[in-house]
Amino acid sequence: IINALLAIVMAYELNVDEKLIKKGLVEFKGVERRNEKLGEICGVPVVADYAHHPTEIKESLQSAKKIFEKVLCVFQPHTYSRTKTLKKEFESCFEKADEVCFFKTYPAREPFDEEGSEKVIFNGCENPNKKLFYDIFELFAYLKQSAKNFDAILVLGAGDLYDIIKKMLIK
Repeated sequence: IINALLAIVMAYELNVDEKLIKKGLVEFKGVERRNEKLGEICGVPVVADYAHHPTEIKESLQSAKKIFEKVLCVFQPHTYSRTKTLKKEFESCFEKADEVCFFKTYPAREPFDEEGSEKVIFNGCENPNKKLFYDIFELFAYLKQSAKNFDAILVLGAGDLYDIIKKMLIK
């Protein structure tokens, strides 16, 4: 709402026609990878958020739980160095999820580092309802099998999992 109001004020300052301002607000579909609905699995909405830092993850889960009663969180860590540095914070940031599925780390530019791998977050995660996946087809099969037990599937992270799941939902 604040961003929309700021956009309106800036548009007025730049003498943009009021009809164009209204049109822009009505047609705005949100920002990609920020609470973006990707589709559905077995009738259950799949929502993606770029959250990859523990604070963002907590906020994203908290927001999701205000809308959906039961949330299955799918998380892909982004870089070994971030995971290693924020290990302690990652351990407690998934508490609001009803279940967490961890997917292999997206390394970006970094070489493999066991101390910053997905196993570290998985093993330290305080949420007892957790699973670890290395194969996208196994993960997707699990999501299809388990979707009926949840009100939403929340895909979090800054890695390639977003694109992969988005493509799999189109098929």
